[in-house]
Amino acid sequence: MNTNRFYYLIFLLIIQIAACSEKTNQDLFSDFEVSFQKEQYEDGINILNSILDTDSTTTLIYHARGLCFQKLSKYNEAIADFSKAITLDTENIYALTQRGCSYAMLGDYKSALDDYKKAIILRGFNASGDHANKKYKLSKSEYLKIPLLFDIVYLRGRAYYETYDLIRALDDFNLCIESASEASVNSKFSKLPECYYWRGLTYVRIGEMNRACEDFYVAADSGINQAFEDINKHCKVY
Repeated sequence: MNTNRFYYLIFLLIIQIAACSEKTNQDLFSDFEVSFQKEQYEDGINILNSILDTDSTTTLIYHARGLCFQKLSKYNEAIADFSKAITLDTENIYALTQRGCSYAMLGDYKSALDDYKKAIILRGFNASGDHANKKYKLSKSEYLKIPLLFDIVYLRGRAYYETYDLIRALDDFNLCIESASEASVNSKFSKLPECYYWRGLTYVRIGEMNRACEDFYVAADSGINQAFEDINKHCKVY
């Protein structure tokens, strides 16, 4: 066999082996999910950066990376990624909600409220979530599922509380608590104890201490440890 031809065949074999061993974006995303579950957020960001080298048009990748930045308290970077996801998909309820959370963590409650309001409107008409990410199979995706309507209402109530818009805050917490009594909602809505706690704080600001204490008692019984401090501070007996 000709020596040059032999080396050429070896070269082709090496290329084929390398191609077979190279990870697909789906493989990389699965690696990201493992890193995220292990709270290795910097590693997760690096993996997602590798995906973005070849796929810069899938909203899932941007809001997954935004969530990593959020976990690392890098809220401006998170906002930038959630904004990119929203640019690609203006009805991305997940990205709107999480961008609102990042704005709230920076104290920009006006921007947070704007995002929550948009997400609530969209959530009322779209229960299926983002259809643009079907090319990626999510194996550990609870953190990326479209939020419940009442999850967003609860977050909006907290933003209203922080801006001293107490009547609107009370309306949102009341809506969550009253709606959670329905079996179909109660089995999925996990923020009910927090709603009681924050409604209690709202009652404190309004000056309705008896109602505040009733809510603090419920929140404390449901495992909200901070409620015990507020009971000691605002209530005569527990």
